[in-house]
Amino acid sequence: HLHITDLAIKWVHGAIAPADFPAVLDSYFTFFRSRHARPVAREAYQKTADALYVEKVRRRIADLKALPQYQKIAAILQATDGSTIDALADRYFRLKARIEARQAYPLVSVIGHGDPCFANTLYHHPTQMMKFIDPRGALDEQELWTDPYYDVAKLSHSICGNYDFFNNGLFDIKIDAGFRCQLVIDFDRAPYVKLFRAALEENGYDYLTVRIYEASLFLSMLPLHIDNPHKVFGFLLNARDILEEVERDAQ
Repeated sequence: HLHITDLAIKWVHGAIAPADFPAVLDSYFTFFRSRHARPVAREAYQKTADALYVEKVRRRIADLKALPQYQKIAAILQATDGSTIDALADRYFRLKARIEARQAYPLVSVIGHGDPCFANTLYHHPTQMMKFIDPRGALDEQELWTDPYYDVAKLSHSICGNYDFFNNGLFDIKIDAGFRCQLVIDFDRAPYVKLFRAALEENGYDYLTVRIYEASLFLSMLPLHIDNPHKVFGFLLNARDILEEVERDAQ
């Protein structure tokens, strides 16, 4: 039994200073570099990517629409943002296609953790020991293999996407002067995002690809958290904000 707090608790309480963050990132990327990898055919690579970033998004949005709470969520989004969930998904797919068209991704598959977000990461700062918990299960060897970007996007949704603040209820939704819903999170992620972006580039990952796949995670989580409608609407607004950031960066 390890008496070590997970990174999510440290993160939301401001216990990780920007000066300490490179060591955290170095541990993460050591893991990403050390994962078993194998070359795959283009068709196999695309099939895995489509399952994660296309089919899952469409399936989960369909699941959300089937829930009785959907109509209220859709009405609020339409009234305050002048948008719909379908429009948000269409925006995601358009941006995804534009960003992927610019890249030549290595045709490899890796054995990934499945969800190495801060909540699933134990980190001891004095010794810089990092341990992951709650890996994705697999019924056979084939299910161990995944897209190399998926675990990185999961890390991004903790660093760039404020996921752990949503999980701990540390966010608010307010109406601005233009009657548009805005997320309010009392945390300056800018210095951490800058360090993360540099680490991505140093390790051969495209920042915009990571962010667009991060957006897919928030869209995919919507029906899984319907027991907390405030959180679901927060995820929707967060996905919107991520897409707006990506669109600006992709100009």
